[in-house]
Amino acid sequence: MRLNLPGMFWTHEALAAAEALRELLALRPDFEVNARKELGTWFFENSLVEHALEGLRKAGLKLAEDAA
Repeated sequence: MRLNLPGMFWTHEALAAAEALRELLALRPDFEVNARKELGTWFFENSLVEHALEGLRKAGLKLAEDAA
């Protein structure tokens, strides 16, 4: 959250991802524990679930399963 490069679009992309993740966790505080299950409900192909999880990790989501 401490980026100061107003002319760089990456700044806005990173802030947007961080804000969206913050809002996601406000709505679903247990999402870090249940992310794979939640995404599996929407994406039937495992490769799509993995792709979505990787994007969430890049946005800063710390999955409970990664800590194990």
